[in-house]
Amino acid sequence: KTIVRGCACRGTAGLAHLSCMIGRALEASQKPLAGTFPDFREWTTCSDCGSNYRGSVQLAMCWALWETFVDRPQSDVYRCKAMHH
Repeated sequence: KTIVRGCACRGTAGLAHLSCMIGRALEASQKPLAGTFPDFREWTTCSDCGSNYRGSVQLAMCWALWETFVDRPQSDVYRCKAMHH
């Protein structure tokens, strides 16, 4: 498993398996925010330090987001939101 650092967290707090980050983001995106829109913050932002992912981690998370929702119907709110990230 690939361990990555993609945010501003210091020390070991900033290290994570990419697959675990993707799993956590997928779980969070299944719980819509108030209203009808899914919450995709976990795909782009560290929940501990609040900084946006950067570099290869940002690209990997965006690719995983796209790959997760691309097969849904074009009018699906999750797919539409994923395509705009």
